[in-house]
Amino acid sequence: MHKYTYRKFLAFTMAVMVAFTGCSKGSDPGSTSTAEESESTKDKASDRQKFDSYLNQLFKEDVNSNTVNLHYTLAHPERYGIKAKKANLGNIDLKDLDQAEANCKKEIQKLKGFNYKKLSKSQKQSYDYLMDYFKRQQKLAPYPYLQTVLGPTLGSQAQLPVTLCEFPLRNKEDVETYLSLLPKVSSYFDTVIRYEKEQVKRGYFMSDTDVDAVLEQINDFTRATDHNYMIEVFNTNIDSVPGLSTNQKRNYRKENRRLILEKVIPAYENLYSDLKNLKGNGKNKKGYAHFKNGKAYYSALASYKTGSDKTVPQMIKATEDHLLYLQTEMTEIIKEDPSIYHAFLDLDLNKYSSKKPEKILTQLKEKIKKKYPAAADVDCEIKYVHSSLEETSSPAFYMIPAIDDYKKNVIYINKAQTGQESLYPTLAHEGYPGHLYQTTYFHSKKEHPIRYILDYPGYSEGWATYVEMDSYSYLDMKSELEPLKKLLPDNYLYNMALSARVDLGVNYEGWSVDQAVKYMQQYGTISTSGMKALYRYVIQNPANYLCYYIGYLEFMELKNYYKQKSGNAYDEKVFHKIILDAGPNSFRILKQRIDENL
Repeated sequence: MHKYTYRKFLAFTMAVMVAFTGCSKGSDPGSTSTAEESESTKDKASDRQKFDSYLNQLFKEDVNSNTVNLHYTLAHPERYGIKAKKANLGNIDLKDLDQAEANCKKEIQKLKGFNYKKLSKSQKQSYDYLMDYFKRQQKLAPYPYLQTVLGPTLGSQAQLPVTLCEFPLRNKEDVETYLSLLPKVSSYFDTVIRYEKEQVKRGYFMSDTDVDAVLEQINDFTRATDHNYMIEVFNTNIDSVPGLSTNQKRNYRKENRRLILEKVIPAYENLYSDLKNLKGNGKNKKGYAHFKNGKAYYSALASYKTGSDKTVPQMIKATEDHLLYLQTEMTEIIKEDPSIYHAFLDLDLNKYSSKKPEKILTQLKEKIKKKYPAAADVDCEIKYVHSSLEETSSPAFYMIPAIDDYKKNVIYINKAQTGQESLYPTLAHEGYPGHLYQTTYFHSKKEHPIRYILDYPGYSEGWATYVEMDSYSYLDMKSELEPLKKLLPDNYLYNMALSARVDLGVNYEGWSVDQAVKYMQQYGTISTSGMKALYRYVIQNPANYLCYYIGYLEFMELKNYYKQKSGNAYDEKVFHKIILDAGPNSFRILKQRIDENL
């Protein structure tokens, strides 16, 4: 299950990693000088003002880098001193990619130019956050052409239609902006193909197997014409736009249909043709370890994706140690009471929670009060993935709200992939105390907006996995079924750890499909076809499992660290508050925040 974020779809990481900026927020209270202030106080105020200006500039440049970023990030950009540029989807600029490493170094030097000691507490936190982020991006910068842009599930061509379907339509102007974006799909794909051709030149192009998977996904999209989901979703969404007459809605529906059929689908057909012509240029059918510099790239990617300072070998050891621990614990639980295994196989979570997602969220929000700080007062709408998207979409996902409109939230459920029996843990992951709770809690703190736009997948997905595992403890079960509250998360983590281990083995250690299958066969009864599907998935989406699994392990390590340090004063709710107050960050910085609060 993924936290759905627009930045992963259009904002190609290496192209924009130093192009983000912030909107105007005045310097901290108490930083203005008076006649009575000393020179040092005046200097401090000046440093703070300059740092705020730097953050503001970073934020503004980033959110205004393309129209999708801007409209997803801010509901009212004018309040931040931002004037929207001409509608565009952004692009992959090869020159920017080649300059990425130099630009990273430049931003790091800018940060080092500020006197850290003179900054306010909140500014120091933003400084720490940016320095860590830039350094992780700097590790990625030397390998811009190893990134995955096209892929059957998480590729830009697969995610772009969904991103456009959910483009915020808050007023008439937004509708017209959305329509003006549709003809831009073709030029965006032109830059994607230029990138793919550059990958061919450098020996980094995808295998024929992966090309075929992308072509199949594109074909599925272009096959649907009048019943294309971009037409059907828009026809529904336009009804909720305030101030539109019946005639205006009819005309907008007609124009959207025309643009989808005459601009968007032909753009996808051209992408299909261009990609098909490149087929045969991918020589590596295995993981990233078999590319030149592939291991170095994967190590940098793992660092960014997880926010962990562990090396890949350390991640491998931690994963294998945890697999052994989980095996032992599950065996002991079942050995102590063999009937619990049959209860596990026959378990129906519907007996212990509501069948209605809205009610499950309400129940979870109430149950977490003892362990977690008060949630922000927000609304959440449950929507369902369009039937034509069910096969390729995640089981569920949370739409990140605009910074200045965070009280309106949406969780999508994929009926085809999320059965009733898994609805409870899914909503714990996506809702309370997962993504929705964590995101809106931090948004309600109203930190500098730069804090809300940089992505730390290990924090967000690690947190959601951590709290999903904790959610089983809230189930009201009979005493004889209490062991299930441990067996259920153990089983989930076991499968997640195995998937992460395959990811690490394939992309860092260079496992062949046979080696991966042989490894997996030691741990369970997964079918050979399932094993091979996992092998392909981790190649197409390297380090994706690590966000969830390594992120989870890091949170557990932080919790144990806090327990040891706090001793008799240990309070789980306080621990959660420290983590949530810090917001998305690396685990090294989160540990610093714990130390500061002890």
